[in-house]
Amino acid sequence: MQKLKTLSLFTDLYELKMAQGILEEGNPDVEFYCFFRQNICSNGYSILCGIDEFISDLAYFRFSDEDIEYLSSLKIFKKSFLSYLKNFEFRGSLDSFDEGSIIFPYEPVIRVSGNFVECTLIESMILNYINYATSVATKASRIVSLAAGRSVMEFGMRRSPFLNAANSESRAAFIGGCSSTSNTLAGKLYDIPVAGTMAHAWVMSFESQLKAFYKFAELYPENCILLIDTYDTLKSGIEDAIKVGLDMKKKGIDIGVRIDSGDLMYLSKKVREKLDIAGLKNATICLSNDIDESIIASLLLDNTPVDSFGIGTKLVSPHPTGFVYKLTRVKNNNVWKDTMKISSSIEKSTLPGRNQVYRMFDSNDQMMADIIEREESFRKSDSYTLYHMIKNEKFVLNKEAYFQKMLNEKMINGKVVYNIRSAKEIRNSSLLSLSSLHSSYKRILNPHVYKVSLGENLKNLRNKILSENHL
Repeated sequence: MQKLKTLSLFTDLYELKMAQGILEEGNPDVEFYCFFRQNICSNGYSILCGIDEFISDLAYFRFSDEDIEYLSSLKIFKKSFLSYLKNFEFRGSLDSFDEGSIIFPYEPVIRVSGNFVECTLIESMILNYINYATSVATKASRIVSLAAGRSVMEFGMRRSPFLNAANSESRAAFIGGCSSTSNTLAGKLYDIPVAGTMAHAWVMSFESQLKAFYKFAELYPENCILLIDTYDTLKSGIEDAIKVGLDMKKKGIDIGVRIDSGDLMYLSKKVREKLDIAGLKNATICLSNDIDESIIASLLLDNTPVDSFGIGTKLVSPHPTGFVYKLTRVKNNNVWKDTMKISSSIEKSTLPGRNQVYRMFDSNDQMMADIIEREESFRKSDSYTLYHMIKNEKFVLNKEAYFQKMLNEKMINGKVVYNIRSAKEIRNSSLLSLSSLHSSYKRILNPHVYKVSLGENLKNLRNKILSENHL
């Protein structure tokens, strides 16, 4: 596959067709925002991921001569439009939640401002970058939370669709809480700790399993984790590992073992028993083999002795988050008009106007609720009347200690205006944010629903537009 030098064609064809048409109509200034309607896996929250990579790569959204030649060959674009594309670059503005932030359904997580053409052409790219990465980061967070302090290594690159997806997945899993990745390239690109043990092929390539273990211990004494299920975990695998472990113990080094098949709960208990009897109480046990959060929950509920997990397949193939990109206002004749998609199902309707998300905290730094409100009308108050996003319900919030604006400036007039952080920095801030979310929202089963509500002014604007359309 030819390596791409530009990303301009990483857009759906209909966006180019719309761009050509709207350019002839004056190309008005507009605003779009990204949001999603449902957390994956019935989780109580999601973790935004991928936005920094998108912003970094937006600089490559240019049309090369080869790109223009290809578009010309489609016989659907005018010369005037193709000439416009030759000098195209994104000169709009972008506000978003910080990467690694906790996010919830229906709130505008990213806001893009600019002319219609530039905002439209980047739609598919931005959704591609954040949908998959956010799903993986959220899934990783669920798994790490259930692991209860045990190390979770990400082993998913061979199950990812392709190179870019694999690197994005490794980065997202680390931001979501995984301690390391097996993906060496991702380790280099993002400064993520790398980790790995051995494959069954290593064991099978030696004259004996014992010789394979000894050679591995010789090469990697400080990181000696032996895969013990190639032939028979209990009859030979653990027995050979114990022999190596005892010799390593004389040198002051502790080994670990990994189990990658069979009844993990039963085998772990038997392996732990054998290790302890042999005097290798500091030897660790790592479990892998299509593990997900439900398996971890079951293992730990039964007091399975395990020190770390290797997660691959079930991490890299979660359901997509389902971000969408919707128009929220248009500027014609130098006047802004608030717009919204109207549906007979209110949950399918969008929010009009330029809005901000205000995250409210109590005096213990715990998150209380998110308020979506017209940016120009929000005022700090002793109490707030909040309206349900969908139902005809309201409640009063009057114990707020402070709030944060969640949509922050990332790009202005096509220029990046913030410091893009490392994966480690994002991971640390994400874990810190999770500590401010009450445990009831982090339950795997039936998590409490976090309140994301409309402020009164936004609610009134939405109702006004609905009434004007006789709904």
